Amino acid sequence: MLTDIPKYIDGAKTLYISKSNITFNNVIINDIQTSIEYIVVCQYKDDSGFYLFGCDKNFNTQTDFFYDSIDEALEDAKRLYQVQNIQWI
Repeated sequence: MLTDIPKYIDGAKTLYISKSNITFNNVIINDIQTSIEYIVVCQYKDDSGFYLFGCDKNFNTQTDFFYDSIDEALEDAKRLYQVQNIQWI
């Protein structure tokens, strides 16, 4: 269960967040494999767009994607992380 939801991630306000019982994906950065534990939709102040972050277990941003609308971000999360039923909180 997700109990401590950060209000901001990487300086952007957290709007939606999801945690899976399994990892959403793995990424390799600088030859180090990192698991995506959380997917988060955020928005930076004074930015009209939205970001879909893939975060590790400590909420460090590992991936980010930009969207013009929040609906686009929520919908594309299903495709990117190959999960059809994402439980957003």
